[in-house]
Amino acid sequence: MVSCVSPRRGEYRRRRGGGNPRHQVSLATRRPSPLLTSLYRMAGITTHVLDTAAGRPAAGIPLTLEFREDSTIVTLVETTTDDDGRANLSDGSTLAEGRYRIRFDTGAYHGDTAFFPEVTIEFLVTDVDDHHHLPLLLSPFGYSTYRGS
Repeated sequence: MVSCVSPRRGEYRRRRGGGNPRHQVSLATRRPSPLLTSLYRMAGITTHVLDTAAGRPAAGIPLTLEFREDSTIVTLVETTTDDDGRANLSDGSTLAEGRYRIRFDTGAYHGDTAFFPEVTIEFLVTDVDDHHHLPLLLSPFGYSTYRGS
């Protein structure tokens, strides 16, 4: 038996299995709240560094967010990755369209034997209302990045 009702608090959709209450799934708990959705879609710049050789987040990497306007480079944020390898580079100010770059001090993470003592990711912000997530996959002798979500 399958029946659907509107997703209001306390209303349920039944799955196969008849009228057994254990087979009911609350539709109210399956949809994210509007507040959570708006926070998730909030404009800004974030990063997540993963140490692919160790198979864990890269905690404690110093990094800098910079904005480039013509030949002038302005440092916006200096921080380090947290225990989960993440950093929120949005300081609460509104993003501007233009060229940004994140500089990761990977030498501080890998030590004196770092083959790449610094990794720089340069990217363009064309939609200031969009969220920009830039993961960095890091190993002692290589790195990769992409635009995340």
